[in-house]
Amino acid sequence: MSTILNPITEKEFTQQVVAIAQMRGWLVFHALPAQNVRGRYATWAIGDTGFPDLVLVHHTGGVVFAELKRSVREKPRFDQLRWGNAIKEGEGEWHLWTPNDLPQIIARLSNI
Repeated sequence: MSTILNPITEKEFTQQVVAIAQMRGWLVFHALPAQNVRGRYATWAIGDTGFPDLVLVHHTGGVVFAELKRSVREKPRFDQLRWGNAIKEGEGEWHLWTPNDLPQIIARLSNI
């Protein structure tokens, strides 16, 4: 009898990346959704949709924008790719990370 493991959620993955970053001295920003009066959750912002999930800043490591997905099968939306492309075209550092990328994430956030 085989056991099917539940895949990691995006929330759990986000918590892992945040913990790794904070252990290495990075400042972390992640916007959380809030519940409105109708009981729906949404992340409210002014401006363009698709902003990256995480902004990580380190005084010697630079600034990293990261879009997180819980699996390689989960593709970023058009507006998320638009932000990523704009960041890279402006010579910023943008990553699309999944749990499979944990070794690279650890390496990047340790390279300070």
